[in-house]
Amino acid sequence: MKMIVLILCFFLDATAQNNTIVHFEELKQSILNENINLDTIDLSSEVINKTEIKILQLLNNTADDLNGKSFAFVSGSTGTFISKKTVFFNYFKDSFLTKNDVLSYSIIKLNPDQIKLSNTDYIVFFWTKTYNANSKALLKKIKNTKPQ
Repeated sequence: MKMIVLILCFFLDATAQNNTIVHFEELKQSILNENINLDTIDLSSEVINKTEIKILQLLNNTADDLNGKSFAFVSGSTGTFISKKTVFFNYFKDSFLTKNDVLSYSIIKLNPDQIKLSNTDYIVFFWTKTYNANSKALLKKIKNTKPQ
């Protein structure tokens, strides 16, 4: 029985996706350099504002322009629970302000076929152990939960 558990643990660990892990000391310096005011994070609305776009750009660590792009926020250990922007940014802000040293997330840019299935440009995975951005079921679930 122990052997089966060890094999299962190895298999689950080997197939787990690697999330990006940011240490807040590095991120704090970037936020200071960009003059980002965390007080302008709007935790009462699902609409992404300019401050939140800037934070996502810092977290995404690419030159992609995220203005006008749509995002889906997904959490849960298997990366299948459709969450909300407010939950992600509340988690981000709490972690940032309480000096929780790490933030685990992944921002996935979708290809044109995935965008068509999900009606979104990017998926932000957080609090996940594994995820599959190619899952048609997940992409359709995202589309069904997005307001028209």
